[in-house]
Amino acid sequence: MGRHQARLEQKGALLGRIVDIGAELFAIASACTYARTRGSADPGDAEAAFELADMFCTQARRRADQLFHEPWSTNDDNAQYKFAGGVLGGRYTFFEVAVVDPAGAERTVLHERPLANPRA
Repeated sequence: MGRHQARLEQKGALLGRIVDIGAELFAIASACTYARTRGSADPGDAEAAFELADMFCTQARRRADQLFHEPWSTNDDNAQYKFAGGVLGGRYTFFEVAVVDPAGAERTVLHERPLANPRA
């Protein structure tokens, strides 16, 4: 995040991967904290709680390790960002012609009807 700073807003996929890493680290910390708390509250459950937390953390570490490598190894973010600019700029509107409205010819929701008064 420090490397890209303000340009990170243009790298949404990278930011998403960084958030996923943070979520895995938070889950690891939460599992460890819960196991310790559970073990302190009921020493009879301590060993089982630590085993559960250890298994979860093993799996979470594997996911986090994979996510640490993805931001740079699978990085086609620049191409996707450029492509999205073309979509927003109207370059591909010809593709919209074949889109079928799932509501069909007769809509069940009338857009002209005013919204209900929430205070009534």
